Amino acid sequence: MKKLSVTYFFGIDVSKKKLDFAFAKGLAFLSHQQIDNNYISIIAFIRAKLKAEKISIAQCCFCMEQTGIYCNHLIRVLLDLGAQFSVSHSAHIKLSFGLTRGKNDKVDAKRIAEFAYRFNDKLKPYKPKRAVVDELDTLCKLRKKLMKMKNQISVPLNELKSFGAEAKHKLYKSNTAKSLEAIALDIKSVTKAIRQLIKSDERLKELDTWIGSVVGVGAVTTPAVIVVTNEFTNGFSAKQMCSFCGVAPFTHQSGSSLNGKNRVSHKANKYLKTLLNMCAMSAIQTNSDLGRFYHRKLSEGKNKMSALNAVRNKIIHRIFAVVAGERKYERKLSLPAS
Repeated sequence: MKKLSVTYFFGIDVSKKKLDFAFAKGLAFLSHQQIDNNYISIIAFIRAKLKAEKISIAQCCFCMEQTGIYCNHLIRVLLDLGAQFSVSHSAHIKLSFGLTRGKNDKVDAKRIAEFAYRFNDKLKPYKPKRAVVDELDTLCKLRKKLMKMKNQISVPLNELKSFGAEAKHKLYKSNTAKSLEAIALDIKSVTKAIRQLIKSDERLKELDTWIGSVVGVGAVTTPAVIVVTNEFTNGFSAKQMCSFCGVAPFTHQSGSSLNGKNRVSHKANKYLKTLLNMCAMSAIQTNSDLGRFYHRKLSEGKNKMSALNAVRNKIIHRIFAVVAGERKYERKLSLPAS
């Protein structure tokens, strides 16, 4: 976003029970205050601070780290006050300071305030999700947790069977069968709730239709993409999404001594990358242009993972293309030989 015409910066370190506010004018640190993490304490503190400093909310920029639900009270207050604020990824703040030593809540708050001043032209203003998208986000996270619980039980169970530990496998299975059955039912219930929620909202239904038309993209990936992009309103481009998901290759070269192959970064949304990998694996098994593209890459000498990553990249670009064009993807099948 454009550089904000503000003078004062609040850096907020968020924890479960407490909030640490660092107040600064430019790079000049002015004060620190720790308060309880609840709506009444937060709004009372901000109003009192603005009155004591004789400044308006429009002169201030607030910045905090993304800490999940612990930010909820603070976000609600800032929205109610009409404040300019950003919720930034902790890695962006940490890496912007290079090599640092020492850490406590006050220091963290001061660093966040400095980060807000130095990079306020690059901060993305917080845009709240619609209530239906927030509910979709909750259901998707719940499904992810249930799948993790299922794998934590089923994976070792299958390994015991594969490696001939029959007695242990029998013991393990007899004491986990009901748990696995219950988790499977919960997963089915949550998946059904996700589909019903999407069908209940016109915008979500449109996005689901367009995204789901892309070869390989299924009913689990579609809501995950909608949530991450906040219905494609958070300013992500297709290239930025590829980087965010860890499928964009970057050069690895320096001078004459280092000349490595292009590689993807490990700094990525690993869950979304896993879903895209499943999409790509599904796509390459079809008689579609993506399937032919994958096999053409293999015939050109590309290794399997590199070719698969290229398919993941194409899937993301196609998702963004169909949303931008507001239409379903037109699949191209190979023509029979004449």
